[in-house]
Amino acid sequence: MGYLFLIWKGLCRKPVRTALTFASMTIAFLLFGLLNGINQGLDSVTARFHLDRLYVMNRISMYHPLIVPFAQQVEKLPGVKDVAYWAYFVGYYQQPSVQLPIVAADVGRIFRMYPELQLPPAQLQAMARTRTGAVISNHLAQRFGWKIGDRVPVKSAIWPRKDGDDTWTFDIVGIYTPSEASPALNDLFFVNLDYFDEARAFGAGAVHLIIARVDDERRSGQIARTIDELAENSPFQTRTRTENAYAAVQWRQINDLRLIGNFITSAVLFTLLVVSASTMMQSVRQRFSELAVLMAVGFTPVRIAALVVGEALLLTLLAAATGLGLAALAFPSVAALFGAMRMQPAVFAAGLAIAVIVALLSAALPALRAARLSIVDALSGR
Repeated sequence: MGYLFLIWKGLCRKPVRTALTFASMTIAFLLFGLLNGINQGLDSVTARFHLDRLYVMNRISMYHPLIVPFAQQVEKLPGVKDVAYWAYFVGYYQQPSVQLPIVAADVGRIFRMYPELQLPPAQLQAMARTRTGAVISNHLAQRFGWKIGDRVPVKSAIWPRKDGDDTWTFDIVGIYTPSEASPALNDLFFVNLDYFDEARAFGAGAVHLIIARVDDERRSGQIARTIDELAENSPFQTRTRTENAYAAVQWRQINDLRLIGNFITSAVLFTLLVVSASTMMQSVRQRFSELAVLMAVGFTPVRIAALVVGEALLLTLLAAATGLGLAALAFPSVAALFGAMRMQPAVFAAGLAIAVIVALLSAALPALRAARLSIVDALSGR
């Protein structure tokens, strides 16, 4: 009689209890896979920051303006290879609760600055030809069902038009796809800065963010100080950060969510351990007479303990494989909120390792109790 057969029969002795335990473990590993997958995905993003990109904004806040002539001065500084800039366009679609992340920019400069945002050249050319054009992310296109050729009306209480109307209409001419996860860039709605400047009632020439690429990332700090010194005596004093420092400010709320995710994961794993240990204790307690019979026919205490541990390992590993598999299937939909993010192989390795640890911990006391079982007491029901 094989060990695997005995382990399987032990699990099937109470099929309802085993099924419920399996289901609860599967849900636990599903949550672990999703939460840990997002956390590790964000960690992989931080490793891909482009340290040759500097972010220049008004020293007061990112919503206070700078001016395009200052961006042109920055572009002339030694060590600066390229410059792009944008203005925040605060608007909503259909109802005020549906805010759109719209930025007005020289789109050609933006996509030159961010090669990780993939846009077909023909669509970029169409944007240059269409003053009312818009380039949107693939996530926004999926969210609203938009496609190239659609006209999107956007209302803005902050940026009225010169004619007094607060409705702006944009023609979608391109849809970009991010090749890297970056919450700051994966959901943007780009419009032409020239058209925005020409049509807005006030503020023409004002931008809110200047992005500068340097030719040597080792000089990023020095060039950032030079940019801030250039604006020191102007009405538009600046604060310049590297991309990772800028992202740290933008992602503060995401980091808070990551802490919450870690807390939930810890609670889930603790619950998993309690459920698994309780199941194994009940299983062993209800099978004292059966285990005693196995001892009577020659099974040693070590082999009896191995049976108990084997049951815990088989149940937990099957639940882990199922839960992590479901997490892998669901992950693309969840990760779409953050852009191009993939579940890291380390998530599966960590999940299986945790399954083994949980199984060993939950089976330790039941296995010890089974190994010390007295044949006479067990058969007599004591």
